[in-house]
Amino acid sequence: MASDDPNEVLQSVWVIGVALVLLSALEAYFAFKIPFFKQEAENTEGQFDMRKYLSLGYLKDNVRTLKS
Repeated sequence: MASDDPNEVLQSVWVIGVALVLLSALEAYFAFKIPFFKQEAENTEGQFDMRKYLSLGYLKDNVRTLKS
């Protein structure tokens, strides 16, 4: 049922607005709880190695880091 009355529209969507605000606050809370990891200076030059990429070397390094 569509309505042109602003009061009825607000009464029908206020729950969604409150839920969005609460979920956004919850998201911010958990975002601040993510631990900070120092960046390893493995490749200090910042050069991209195509051979390592094509041989899945970067993937292997990341999986090894996740497992440790």
